[in-house]
Amino acid sequence: MPNAVSAFLDDTVAGGAADRPAIVTPGGATTYRELLRLAGRCGNVLRGLGLEPEQRVALLLPDGVDWATTFFRAWGRRSGSRCCGTAGPGSSSPMPRC
Repeated sequence: MPNAVSAFLDDTVAGGAADRPAIVTPGGATTYRELLRLAGRCGNVLRGLGLEPEQRVALLLPDGVDWATTFFRAWGRRSGSRCCGTAGPGSSSPMPRC
């Protein structure tokens, strides 16, 4: 079974949609190509901090590009970590337990 992160980022970029918007925020749009590049940079930082496969990563970031970037790299096939989001004040989103 393919990894959902690979299907969302890698396959979309390889399929020719690299310059389509992946995330749109009030600050502007981020393309799939840029999101993939940012996720790669984030992966380098996480590895530099000592993150290893199967370790848990808690995300405490506002919704947006930074959250998505960290989520995709922490959960992606290249790191194999377990990503647990956290719901901030006023959020109605159910979040998984770590």
